[in-house]
Amino acid sequence: MTHAHLISVIIVTQNSLLHLPRFFKTLSEQSRQSFEVALVDNGSTDQTISSLKMQPFTHRLTVHQFSSNLGFATANNIGARMAKGKWLALLNADAFPEPDWLEKLVQAAEENPEYSFFSSRQIQANNPKLMDGAGDAYHISGLAWRNGYNHKVSDYGHEQKEVFSACAAAALISRDLF
Repeated sequence: MTHAHLISVIIVTQNSLLHLPRFFKTLSEQSRQSFEVALVDNGSTDQTISSLKMQPFTHRLTVHQFSSNLGFATANNIGARMAKGKWLALLNADAFPEPDWLEKLVQAAEENPEYSFFSSRQIQANNPKLMDGAGDAYHISGLAWRNGYNHKVSDYGHEQKEVFSACAAAALISRDLF
């Protein structure tokens, strides 16, 4: 059973211990607070799972841990099965969302009901003046690339536009499409 207004944030981790404090801090600061979290761990050998008890986080958190790395796609599929929301927000543990990230994605979905998959403007964590991407592009020749990769944050990715695909490191997809 899905909840029409609930968003499910799906996080895939593997040895993500160093990222989790910052990640959970940014997630807990979201302006839209009606979400749950489904975390799928791909066989971490660090203290990723045991550290979850120490994270300052009050949302519903469901955890599934694999004993080995079964891959990003498999982990997201398991996370989607665990999730209860109408919308699935895919988010990497080393992606640190701005406070209005989830709110803006949901707003884009509400304003554009003809679409079911939404991309995020991603900024490089280690070089916040440069873009990591703003959706993916695809050429008829088969070449694919990240829109805006290494462009200046001040110059790129501020407008809404259609893209070939969203990067699953930070995206929103309808459960029905998934």
